Amino acid sequence: MSDPVKFLTTFAQAMAGMALYTENHPARAKGIDVAYQELQDLQGDTPKPLFTFLGDEVVFGRLPLRELRSWDWSARLAQAVIQRL
Repeated sequence: MSDPVKFLTTFAQAMAGMALYTENHPARAKGIDVAYQELQDLQGDTPKPLFTFLGDEVVFGRLPLRELRSWDWSARLAQAVIQRL
């Protein structure tokens, strides 16, 4: 699994945890910490990572992330009018 895919996967898990658990729940904090660590790891190679969500396609910089084709969170982010992260 590539670093961009790892980050987006842990980011989605953190977002799901935030919706599922109360503010002070340890699982919620752990999910955020794991996603933040993955982001820091990703920034080791790419200081300013850019993700674009185009329908069922996720693009990292100019590279399509084929592993995330039809990724549920891409549609969720698009519905929230978030096309770039």
